[in-house]
Amino acid sequence: SELDIRKACMELKKPLLILHGDQDESVSIEEGKAISAIDYEAFEKMAQHQFNLLFEEMAKRWPIESVRLVHRIGVVKINEPSLWVEIVTPHRGEAFAACQWLIDEMKRVVPIWKKTID
Repeated sequence: SELDIRKACMELKKPLLILHGDQDESVSIEEGKAISAIDYEAFEKMAQHQFNLLFEEMAKRWPIESVRLVHRIGVVKINEPSLWVEIVTPHRGEAFAACQWLIDEMKRVVPIWKKTID
């Protein structure tokens, strides 16, 4: 399903860092080959477990007030967002650092796979 970024922003009650999309998914060429979409597949129960472990670790490292993460599953057309990360911290530097760490760790440990579509 498509992410409704405007709707999500309207639901927010305080300022925060919002990052969406991921440069790997926003390009139309991967490994020198033109693509039209990416098909994401996940072991959803394990993915949720891994995300919860990552959120717990984040709370130990940074003064996290809240985290919201949405990763689309299924076919995502090029230039459509596939990832929504929202992190609220007292200072933006903490939010940026936490977000960078979360995305790096997500790619390392969360069972979400992608297959390119020509």
